[in-house]
Amino acid sequence: MSSVGVEPTTLSGYGPKPYAYAKFRHEDKNANPCLPADRRHSDIFKFYAMDNLKSIFQEKNRALIFAVIGLFLIFFIALQAPTDPDFGWHLHNGSEIIKNRAIAHFDQDSFTMNDYPWICFSWISDIFIVLLQKLFGLFGLSMFFSIIAGTAFFLAARAFKSEVVYQVIIAMFGTILSVSTLGVRDQMWGILGLAVLIYILIRWRDNPQNKIIWYLPLLFAVWTNLHAGIIVGIGTMLLFFLIESWKKKTVSKNLILVFFLSILATFVNPYGPRMYQETWMTLIDFSGRFQLIEWRPLFFAGRDILLPAFIYAACLLVAQFYIKKRDLTLIIISALFFAFALAAWRNLPLFFIVSSPLAVMTLKDLIGKNLLDLIKMPAILLTFFILTFYIGWQDIKSVWAIDTDQKLLAQEADFPYYAVAFIRDKMPKAESYRLFNEYNWGGYILWQIPDQKVFIDGKMPHWKLPDRNIFADYLTFQQAQNLSDLALLIKKYDLNFALIRRNSPIVFKLSFFGWHNIYEDDMAIILKRP
Repeated sequence: MSSVGVEPTTLSGYGPKPYAYAKFRHEDKNANPCLPADRRHSDIFKFYAMDNLKSIFQEKNRALIFAVIGLFLIFFIALQAPTDPDFGWHLHNGSEIIKNRAIAHFDQDSFTMNDYPWICFSWISDIFIVLLQKLFGLFGLSMFFSIIAGTAFFLAARAFKSEVVYQVIIAMFGTILSVSTLGVRDQMWGILGLAVLIYILIRWRDNPQNKIIWYLPLLFAVWTNLHAGIIVGIGTMLLFFLIESWKKKTVSKNLILVFFLSILATFVNPYGPRMYQETWMTLIDFSGRFQLIEWRPLFFAGRDILLPAFIYAACLLVAQFYIKKRDLTLIIISALFFAFALAAWRNLPLFFIVSSPLAVMTLKDLIGKNLLDLIKMPAILLTFFILTFYIGWQDIKSVWAIDTDQKLLAQEADFPYYAVAFIRDKMPKAESYRLFNEYNWGGYILWQIPDQKVFIDGKMPHWKLPDRNIFADYLTFQQAQNLSDLALLIKKYDLNFALIRRNSPIVFKLSFFGWHNIYEDDMAIILKRP
């Protein structure tokens, strides 16, 4: 080695092979000492860059490469534009909290229920939405919520200790099968909270000496201010503790203490125990929920959503008869959450979250070794990379186009862009506007015209007062089956404008009372009372 003038210490940071380095300089004509020093060093670096690059793609690293590509695919699948009907009122509420430096305790957005004692579960989430939108725009907001959703599915799969490739595959399945319920929605915080809970519970069960269980009260203190799904987390934790205690024939004092501390932590919110009252009212309001698509049973979701979910659940169930070791706790919890998904379409991602550890365990037990051998094949790896790159490019391009064009966003979300612009820009500003609006358009109106009060928006379907049931009144007005009932509602809420769909039956019925058209386009019509 001394004959070529290379010391082993020269190689620090450039690889563990001093002999190969020296041999390269000895044999390569570019190592001629007469060449400029920067030329010689450049060639040496190129050699080692190629050498290290080849080592990265060795067979032992291919599973890790597959997992990294899979994580990118999860992110791309979850990436969606903010087309949810509730996005507008969340953005509006966050803006109001920041502007007033206070959290509302009564409804401030409608003229119909402004005396209703509203409880805003998502007040921290709404502030995040506003700040992120101002800093990074709607596309940055889309990326942020995509990361939240992807992290939730991956973290839930990570709860069961195994090779990362199995975890990523199950996380991909969960994301793909839940894609219809993902997006820029506060529900993503609920999904993430449940994933963190599952991770903590299973990791603690694997090692009861692990202090991770004591993070649960902190989790619930944060979760209770982000999303109303906290009640699902409490129920899951209780069921997990009961099953594990039954299996061990003993009840740990630490579990009892953790459970009650977690319950107390849920009171750390601006509304205290009243939060549970609001949650209970939402859960028992079956009549109102059935009118909302995402609250309907899974059988109404369509074959493209229903069939894959059933196949996934059926395969997971049947596989339990063939694996070496069954996990009764995870089987019971997964079955229960599948029943929740059957009852309400919006619960589908919760099922994939809680069943992910069971699915990882099952996948590893049944076809783990064969699957690893398959994904290590260069052709499979290259195909997966190309597919991920194509999906990612298409999704980013599509979401970017929507997020940067308000008209296109409104078109994708089925919002009345031009009609709302007419109200905002053409109609004189007046506090006397008492505007009847479509349920799914209330949030968009609040987003685009912050000072305009609405008849109803997405947070109000279960709101009831002794003299008012706003969602029932909305349906009565919208269906317009009885002119006398229609007249009573117009008088009850003193309505003088209506923003409704152009083909709505209410258009014809309102004409009997002299309401006339002041604006119309392909989607919406604005009527005015005489």
